Amino acid sequence: MKVYIKTLNICPMRRVNTTQYREALLQNGHELVDTPEKADKVLVWTCAVRGDFHDNSISVLKDFESRGFSVVAAGCLPSIDPSEVENNFHGEIIHYNNDREEFAKVFGVEHMDAPYPVVEAPIPLPIDEYKKLHPELKIGNDDQYIKIFLSEGCTRLCTYCTEVRAFPPYRSFPKEKLVAKAREMVEKTEVKNIALFGDDIGAYGVDTGTTLIELIRELKAIHPDVRISLKQIHPAWCLHYTEELSALVKDGTIFQALVPIQSANDRVLAAMKRGYTKEELHTVFNSIFDGSRVELETHVIAGFPTETSEEWEETVEFILQYRFRYVMGNIFMAGPNTEAAAMDGQVNRKEKERRILDGADRMETNGTVVGHDLSARSKEHTTLNRIDLMEL
Repeated sequence: MKVYIKTLNICPMRRVNTTQYREALLQNGHELVDTPEKADKVLVWTCAVRGDFHDNSISVLKDFESRGFSVVAAGCLPSIDPSEVENNFHGEIIHYNNDREEFAKVFGVEHMDAPYPVVEAPIPLPIDEYKKLHPELKIGNDDQYIKIFLSEGCTRLCTYCTEVRAFPPYRSFPKEKLVAKAREMVEKTEVKNIALFGDDIGAYGVDTGTTLIELIRELKAIHPDVRISLKQIHPAWCLHYTEELSALVKDGTIFQALVPIQSANDRVLAAMKRGYTKEELHTVFNSIFDGSRVELETHVIAGFPTETSEEWEETVEFILQYRFRYVMGNIFMAGPNTEAAAMDGQVNRKEKERRILDGADRMETNGTVVGHDLSARSKEHTTLNRIDLMEL
């Protein structure tokens, strides 16, 4: 069977999943093609993390169907909003939280037994040179590092999050295998910077009797020059490991940290069910991630339901105080079937955009690089085949 894969708004962790799908298709004798016109089936990896991405995914599915293609809907959307998919789409469906069984049924194989991709090699050239050679690829600073995808699923229950309903149960990948793969990649590439990715990396080991701290220490033992970048560690886990993380920062093991605060106002944080206060955020950034030692990044949401302009101002002032290297600013876009979507006091679109753009201007004046996405455009991320696979 010939299969064309279309990926929408795909984040690093979901790119890992689509790599596994590609490998499973190839292992079972299917052929991947570069246009839908050549395909027997079109597999669309959808995204519904935000309302606009949700609507775009529905639109793409309907468009492929209207053009006469045999379409398979996969990714987050079928699990996040199953009724919307069933009402607007008539093709086959693979639910992310039951994908092994459903993938096997759709593609006529006994089971999806492809190894899980856990390590991605760094780009082989300086980043600016690589971008010129591959303008079609979405290349970021993290692509210079060895990437380790250490778990899947999330233990948090934020009121705005859609993906927790799509995730399978939280699973930590075996520590000894992750370390072995990392050692192999360090020796092969001579790159010593390792970025740790996951939907909830702070929870690593809660299901296997180990911890994120133990994993970091074993990675550091590979070579004295190994340094660690933490990608999206929840502030609550930073508080849980305050002493250990502080020591790893002071000895130079941790050199980067993405800590998504989302807000710095206590009332808004409580409405989000983030599990920490503004004062505790100060503890995270004063006691652990000294900005002079660590490159700090964060994510914030402007216009969460009932948030006032004064409460948003608290978040901006917090960012200015700690001089983050990079901030990803998002306006609140209600995800389907979330607590936040049903809240009273929804902030109008124009005001949300005003807040994020005004805040971005002030942050950038302070030396912070700010990214923001106000559109519902379709994004298809492409990457070279640098992901290594591992039997779990």
